[in-house]
Amino acid sequence: MREYEVPNPDYPTELIDQLKRYVDHHIVKAIAQSDYGYDAPEHKAAIQRILDEERVPRPIQWEPGEPFSLCKWWDHRNHKEHEISGLNPGKANIARAFCCACLLTYPEYGSGEPFDAMIRLVDSVIRLDITLALPCFDMLSWIQQCREGKEDEDSKYETMTAELCKCLLKAANLDCPVDLSVAIPKLIRSEREFRDEEEADDLIWDHSNENYRDWNQWLIGMSYFDQSWDICFDLVRQLFLNPKSTLSAAEQESCKELATIIL
Repeated sequence: MREYEVPNPDYPTELIDQLKRYVDHHIVKAIAQSDYGYDAPEHKAAIQRILDEERVPRPIQWEPGEPFSLCKWWDHRNHKEHEISGLNPGKANIARAFCCACLLTYPEYGSGEPFDAMIRLVDSVIRLDITLALPCFDMLSWIQQCREGKEDEDSKYETMTAELCKCLLKAANLDCPVDLSVAIPKLIRSEREFRDEEEADDLIWDHSNENYRDWNQWLIGMSYFDQSWDICFDLVRQLFLNPKSTLSAAEQESCKELATIIL
């Protein structure tokens, strides 16, 4: 668990406020019982307090931080997980989005880097048939603001990851306020500048390298979990490889360029 402070504790509340409206007692029960049922009553009470109060407490305690971290790993593509949780895919995505959003108000909590919560949050938001794209965009922008001016490796990776997620949201929802023809080339430059140029040319962009998939992925360092990258790659294929025709020609070209690099 990293020990830096988030400089701005006043996270934008709209995303979590909107998600709260969809978190019913079935979802609360499934989240509370996600740790094999251990301490389920305590977790359930803690989740209910978050639903009743205006803000997520800081720092997030074990109750309900532990089930939030576990539910973060739910994958809509895994039907067995839905059978375990007792939730249909729609409710499971609401649960995962809610847990990820709460964790990102205090990203130092629990296992996995913020990338794992960010990419899962965006994946759920894109799949849900509710207007969460703009509030999610604002949450990601806040995360970037919290890292502004920091030169450590983690902050740089998290800033780039938030930007990648914002670009994915824009590709899925045209109302998000970012020009992909500007944001994507800037993101590519940031990634290249962050690495040694020679190493980047030899390894990062060389998909024929046998270790590429294991440890030379784009944005390496953000996550070492294949499931996180599989979700990211699926979104890139879906949104960047064949971008919406309603995007500008320049934005479509930038999407395809980034898809070529990442995939």
